[in-house]
Amino acid sequence: MKALTRNELGRLIRDDSSLIVLLTASIFVLSGSLWAHFALNDSFFTPGFFVLWVLLHFQPFLGLMKDSLLKPLALLGFVTLQTYFYFAFYTLEMPYVPMAPLFFVITALSMPMLKLKPQGFSWLYWAMSWASVFFWMGKGSEAAVANVYIPVMIGAGISLFFQGSFAVVLGMFSRRLASHLLAFGPKQSFDEKRIQASKLQTVGEITASLLHEINNPLTNVNGYSHQIQEALSDPSEDALTIIRESNNRIKFNVDRIKDITQAVRRLVRPSSNLMAEDINVKELLDDALTLTKHHLRSSGIEVEVDFFPGEIFIKGNFTELSQVLVNLLSNARDAVKMSERKIVSIGFGVQGQSVCVWVQDSGEGIAKEIQAEVFKPFFTTKANEEGTGLGLYISQMIAERNSAVLEHESLQDRSGRSLGTRFTIKLPLHHQSTGSGEEAA
Repeated sequence: MKALTRNELGRLIRDDSSLIVLLTASIFVLSGSLWAHFALNDSFFTPGFFVLWVLLHFQPFLGLMKDSLLKPLALLGFVTLQTYFYFAFYTLEMPYVPMAPLFFVITALSMPMLKLKPQGFSWLYWAMSWASVFFWMGKGSEAAVANVYIPVMIGAGISLFFQGSFAVVLGMFSRRLASHLLAFGPKQSFDEKRIQASKLQTVGEITASLLHEINNPLTNVNGYSHQIQEALSDPSEDALTIIRESNNRIKFNVDRIKDITQAVRRLVRPSSNLMAEDINVKELLDDALTLTKHHLRSSGIEVEVDFFPGEIFIKGNFTELSQVLVNLLSNARDAVKMSERKIVSIGFGVQGQSVCVWVQDSGEGIAKEIQAEVFKPFFTTKANEEGTGLGLYISQMIAERNSAVLEHESLQDRSGRSLGTRFTIKLPLHHQSTGSGEEAA
């Protein structure tokens, strides 16, 4: 069994606890239905009628045990319910069916549907079942119809109250149970540990290029310091100018090193205690590019940027979102390794109230048969020594934590030739500045 994140574990606990409660409730409904049908005396023991009763109560049990069968068996149960009415009115020639048996039969059929999310199907099923009661009761004599109309209304009302209350209590119980059980887990959630491990792995992968990126400005600083020494040892009219220019260049290169080390420090620090903050999207992209630009260019990849004009701000965790972009840029680098055109582009724009940040490569795209698998844990098309299959899975997890959506699409030209893959992160727009000092919410 694969390792579960804390959110996945919570959902599993809620689903299993709901299943246990529904199965237990179904047993009590079965007992109540058995008692109510005994009141029908000999009619209940008619072979055909008894078989229909068994089908009506045990089909929902099978559906609860296997989610994929829940809807098909529910539809089969609805057909069985109509057969139940037909047998009662036309074979047994009953004037009407009492409310108690009907209440338990419809509850047995519709209550297991509460396991489905969302619960719209459950309530539609309930309404159709009671509508069929009105239909079949109208088949009796005028006197019978007059006598059962009000009881049917009362029975439907009680059923509505019962199932509605049960749905509310079921949801509250499963959520509380999940929160209590998860409280026994470690203070640092499974998600945090996995995200932190992914950060360290990412830093390990780009360490060589980062060292090279730092070594270049250090070499420059060493050269400019020699120029200053020479100017000081042999003063001339131009010495002051040389010293001033060399000092400015030294400061420029030191700032480059500072930017790189700060980007690395932001990436590797734990994000569990960091609060959501206002993030300038351009600064977020610059941070990711600082970490990966040399990594990309050392592989002969052309890097293109397309930034939206003005200052765009989102709300989120800077460290985590930077990690997502670094993951996507690293994946883009791998995607274009064998391409003739090695281009990776990054940019962002605004669509309505959403900010779209994208990373696009000029690779071969993602095959249709695996497009639905790319965000699953441990799925990878890379060799074993090149990837763990967790990068996109963790990126999607981080996106969800930051109220964002991570999507992908394979791009093609009119002739069907692949133009690469684009990954897009859609985040809510917090506010923006037009660049003239004006801000829009």
